[in-house]
Amino acid sequence: MGTSNPQRMIVLTELLRRGGALVLFIAGATIGLGYGRADLALAAIVAGGLVYALPPRPKPPQGAVYHERMPTVFMPDLLGFMLATTFFTLPLIVAVNQPSLGQSPWFFAMFWTPGAVALLIFWIAARHQCLWLRVLGHELTLADMHGIVTLPFSEIARVRAETRPPPRWLKPLLVLFGGWRGFGIALLTAERPSHALIVEKRDGSHLRIPADAFPDVRGVLAVLNRNDVALDASLKAQVERKRHPRPVATAKAGLTTGQRHKRT
Repeated sequence: MGTSNPQRMIVLTELLRRGGALVLFIAGATIGLGYGRADLALAAIVAGGLVYALPPRPKPPQGAVYHERMPTVFMPDLLGFMLATTFFTLPLIVAVNQPSLGQSPWFFAMFWTPGAVALLIFWIAARHQCLWLRVLGHELTLADMHGIVTLPFSEIARVRAETRPPPRWLKPLLVLFGGWRGFGIALLTAERPSHALIVEKRDGSHLRIPADAFPDVRGVLAVLNRNDVALDASLKAQVERKRHPRPVATAKAGLTTGQRHKRT
């Protein structure tokens, strides 16, 4: 098994991307709403958007599967910017207009504490940005925030599925931070369990591969199955469904999946 750490610079770049943009968004909101300088505020916000969008993003190697960017990177980033900018900016704006409140550290702590917690959303988005999986030849390669690990099939004892319920604190945290907006987000996401592939190695250790947003997990499982890697019953069933798909009828037209593609 080979291990390397080129991912650390990628992780640092992704965190700096979000941190730099956040600082500019906070500055823009404070200048615009606190000091009434709409021109400078707009310049800072545009600069923040450029800092986030322009630096090149890491590209997984050819043949790798990776998380869909919209639900796992861009939407969490948007939520993180909304929450963190709001909580870090509000006390600054109040302090500009009410200097007496700005002298109290407790006043800032009341807002900046949830703002700091909201920064965890950026960590999650950056983690998904750096994660990819490739099955090539007779080995499996996984890249995450800690590095790149290459594991030959001969060292894999078994691959099993894992389902984890969402943390209990997630829903009330979203509601607390986002009000009604956070309540809607909580209803959509906080009840969804997370799914993963657990790769159990022959030395007793294991790798955990988050699988929720991978576009072709079944394809990866099919390759492992063809190379006689042991899969648990639920994963075996997924491979069989890919090999022998059932026709799926739509409620409106009663078309199978293949017919629907032809019609479009």
